[in-house]
Amino acid sequence: MVSKRRNIFLLYLLITLLVTSFIFLFSINTGTYHLSFSEMVNTLIGQGQDNSVLVLFEYRLPRILIALVGGAGIAVAGSLLQSYTGNHLADTGLLGLHAGASCGLIVFMSFFSEAFFYAEMLIPLFAFIGGAIAAALIVYLAKAKSGVINTTKLILVGIAVSSLFSAITLFLSLRLSDETYSFAASWLLGNIWARDWIHVFIILPLVFIFSLLAYRLAHRLNLLQVGDHFAQTTGFNVKMTKRTVLILAVVLSSGSVSMIGNISFLGLLAPHLARQLVGSDYRFTLPLSALLGAAILLLSDTIGRSLFEANPIPAGILVAFIGGPYFIYLLLKNNRSVL
Repeated sequence: MVSKRRNIFLLYLLITLLVTSFIFLFSINTGTYHLSFSEMVNTLIGQGQDNSVLVLFEYRLPRILIALVGGAGIAVAGSLLQSYTGNHLADTGLLGLHAGASCGLIVFMSFFSEAFFYAEMLIPLFAFIGGAIAAALIVYLAKAKSGVINTTKLILVGIAVSSLFSAITLFLSLRLSDETYSFAASWLLGNIWARDWIHVFIILPLVFIFSLLAYRLAHRLNLLQVGDHFAQTTGFNVKMTKRTVLILAVVLSSGSVSMIGNISFLGLLAPHLARQLVGSDYRFTLPLSALLGAAILLLSDTIGRSLFEANPIPAGILVAFIGGPYFIYLLLKNNRSVL
C-alpha cells in the first residue's frame, strides 16, 4: 500500500514538475520584449545580446524565481497550519498571519527603510515580527481553558486579528509619501514587480531551509492527524512539536509575504489539491503542496502580466479569484458532511 501511494506521489510530482517547467518557459518569454527560443537559450548560457541579458536577468528571472519560491513557502506554511489546527480549511491569510506580516512590512517602510544600509535584508525580519505577534494573539485568544485550541474560534479570532492589523497597515500607509504608498500598495496586493536578485537571495535560502525542517517533521505531522492523545503515547513531545510547527509556519508565511505580498487562499488551495491527489501522508503532501503553490502563483503572475499588458493584474488578485470560490465550496461541502 505504501509503495503504491509512493508511486502515485512520484507520478503526480513528475506531472506537476513538467507543468511548472512549461509555465516557467512560457513566463520567461512573456512581456513586451519578445525573445525567440534560440535567443532565450543563448542568453541563459551567456551568449545573448545586451538587450536580451538585461530583460532576462534583470527583470524576468528574479520575478519568476520569487514567484516560484514564495508560492512554495506559502503552500508549505498553509499545510503546516492545517496540521497545527487540525482544520483543513485553515489558511495563512484567513488566520491573520498575512495581515500581521504585511503590517510589519509597512512599519519597516514607514520608519526604518532609510535608516539602514541594504535595508532590504531587514524586510523578512520585520514581516516575521508582525506575523509572530499576530500568531501569538490568535493562539492565545483561541485557546480554551483546557489549553486546547478551538478551531471554530480560531477562524473567528483570525478574522478579528486580521482586521486589526489591516487597519493599522492602512493607517500607516496613508502617512507614506505618494510614491512609497503606491509601491507598498502594489506590493501588498501581490504584484510581484520590481523584485531584484537581492530579494531572491533573501527568500530562497529561507524557504529552502525551513521547508526542509518542516519535511523532517512529516512523521510527527502524520501522527498529529490521529489526535494529540494518541501522538503523545508514541513518545514525542506533542506541545513542543506543535510549537515548532507554528514557528515554521510563521517564518515561511511571513518571509514569503515580505517578498510576494498578501497572497490569500494559496495556503489553502495548494495543500488541499495535494491532499486530494496523494492523500494525507505529509511525506507526500508537503513536497507536492510546495510545487503546486509555486506553479499556481507563477501561472497567476504570468497571466496577470501577459493578458493585461496595459494594466497588469497582481497575482494576489487572480489567486483570490480562484481560491475564494474554492474556499466557499469546501465550506459548504464540510457543512453538508456535518449535517
